[in-house]
Amino acid sequence: WLDKTSDAEQAHEQILKDLVLHLINRGFKVYKTRSFDLYAKKADTQLLWEIKSANGINSISQGEKGIVQLLRYSTALADQKSSGISFFLLLQDSGQRAVHQYLYKMADRIGVELWLYDDKKAWPERISNLNHESFLDSSI
Repeated sequence: WLDKTSDAEQAHEQILKDLVLHLINRGFKVYKTRSFDLYAKKADTQLLWEIKSANGINSISQGEKGIVQLLRYSTALADQKSSGISFFLLLQDSGQRAVHQYLYKMADRIGVELWLYDDKKAWPERISNLNHESFLDSSI
């Protein structure tokens, strides 16, 4: 159990580090808090990220958990003057296309973008979305 937890924490931190470096290289200022994984801002663009490591066994539960967390954040921020924030879930790619499609539909219903992370690929293909060709092709 401790080995699995340690592996998941290491994967999470590596994904976070990769994303932070990528966003900084794109001109974003990035912030991390205890409440959420990452907030990035550049000019009028605001991005709030939840990052989930996953494997073939827990992809659905990790994806659902991330989507619910982002729903909570968007609900809390809707009462404040924080409009214009885009919400993203970055889920470690488990290679389960049907699971990913299910999670994309769920995320789309609440206005969250689901992106997949595959550390075996080089940038920009490392982060992908079924609705975009690559991370760099998006507005980010």
